[in-house]
Amino acid sequence: MAELDFSKIFGETATSKASFTDENYLNGWGYLGSTPPPYQLFDYLQSLNDQKSKYLYDMISNNQTALTGTDEQIKSVLNTLLGTGAWDTPATNSIANIINLVGLGGIVAQRLEENGYVKFANGFTIQWGTATLPTDGGAHSVSLPIAINYAMAAQVTVRSSDFAGYVVCPYWSEATTSTITITTDYEIGQGYSGTGSGKFCWVLVSI
Repeated sequence: MAELDFSKIFGETATSKASFTDENYLNGWGYLGSTPPPYQLFDYLQSLNDQKSKYLYDMISNNQTALTGTDEQIKSVLNTLLGTGAWDTPATNSIANIINLVGLGGIVAQRLEENGYVKFANGFTIQWGTATLPTDGGAHSVSLPIAINYAMAAQVTVRSSDFAGYVVCPYWSEATTSTITITTDYEIGQGYSGTGSGKFCWVLVSI
């Protein structure tokens, strides 16, 4: 053959043909015992292989046709998803920006350090950090690794050895676009004067 032609089936027009059952196919040539297989069975086996290849080729070709659209059809779909003109400008019509606009983008920024963050294309951000603060019951402002629009939830704990005779109970009491406020609360009435410090760790979920 000059070039690959998946429509041709080996032995299709042969005058002498043979076949075998599904059970024989699974058993292989061993089902014949010591008898060599005739050439007609080799023709039949190659015919089956060609039919499988043609089936896969046709499936791929049909899917490619189904997924192909004109520029206007593609624009129509994007306008429906994103709003007319919301994406079709030189600044926004790259594939990456379109993916982000439809909410399919993954991580777009990150800093994997002790004070770091992971930001997703839709604005969802998880960030974390540590800060050495006075354990005095006061509210202390800590800078965020990356600015946010709105804080949704946070968790604060203290990374330190046991505090002798009292309990430290830190929590987040406020968050701005650039800071988180940590209140380093502690148990009173246990002889602690509020003059120590600890390393406080926090995680913030935001958009």
